[in-house]
Amino acid sequence: MLMEHGLSSNLFLSFLQKALDPLAYRLVGCHQNREMMNLICSSDLVVEKVESHWAGVVNLVWARESDVNE
Repeated sequence: MLMEHGLSSNLFLSFLQKALDPLAYRLVGCHQNREMMNLICSSDLVVEKVESHWAGVVNLVWARESDVNE
């Protein structure tokens, strides 16, 4: 299971995240503007279940390694 934070699905919140990302990165050392679900889905992981929380900012992702035959 993964717990990832990233860009909100809410347009207003995602605008704020993008605008504040340089400051947030300097203060806490991580980016707020990553589209985590796109990154996870483009990986070799097979996503089995996703729960989104806090306007899509936090995602719980159940995933597994892909089989060689998939």
